[in-house]
Amino acid sequence: MAVPLRDRAPTAGSVLAAGVWLHHGHGGLWTWLLAASDLVAATVFVFGTRAGLAELAEWVYAAVAVLAAGGWLAVAAPSPPAT
Repeated sequence: MAVPLRDRAPTAGSVLAAGVWLHHGHGGLWTWLLAASDLVAATVFVFGTRAGLAELAEWVYAAVAVLAAGGWLAVAAPSPPAT
């Protein structure tokens, strides 16, 4: 079951907004963010069917997406702007 693009756009916007919020004054929370994203990714992977994911490939995709977003935010939060 593929996730339509219209369902991904709000998620990407939410991750971007969280990155901006964390970067401006909350950079010290990166350790908590990384721990939370690891916990959520493990939970999604273990309880994928309860979350509405039908196949193993969907569980893996969702867990990797959560880890990637959490890792990106954890690195971006304490870092200075690149531009």
